[in-house]
Amino acid sequence: MGPVTWRCPACDRRFGRRGQSHLCVPVVSLDAWFADRPPVQRQVCDRVLAHLGTVGPVEVDAAEVGILIKRERTFAELRPHRGHLRLSVLLDHDVVSPRVSRQIVPGSSRGFNHYAVFFVLSSADDVDEEIRDLLTESYESSPVA
Repeated sequence: MGPVTWRCPACDRRFGRRGQSHLCVPVVSLDAWFADRPPVQRQVCDRVLAHLGTVGPVEVDAAEVGILIKRERTFAELRPHRGHLRLSVLLDHDVVSPRVSRQIVPGSSRGFNHYAVFFVLSSADDVDEEIRDLLTESYESSPVA
């Protein structure tokens, strides 16, 4: 893991930019985060993290809003929805796939300079080659210090 750019003194979360705006709540363990959620959601998360473990080191923050997956900055997120997790990955291009549930294009919202591409993951089997390839690409294009 590269050098820590900024760690919030209130919630102890690590960010890529000093003073980054965030929901200031402490992170919890994955076990605590998944305690009251459907087991399939933990299986999806475990499959995503197992793949990323083959790609390189990551930091995982289980925050109130979801599972934030980082190098120096967040490059992927898993957010809970009724019956599934929604995966988002940051990429430097759009993705044409029937599985894309939403895309935010650069500059369209909150000053994004990457595409934010969203997928619905209802089972661990949804973490297939397409999703693994996009996770790898998002990881490898994520800025590091």
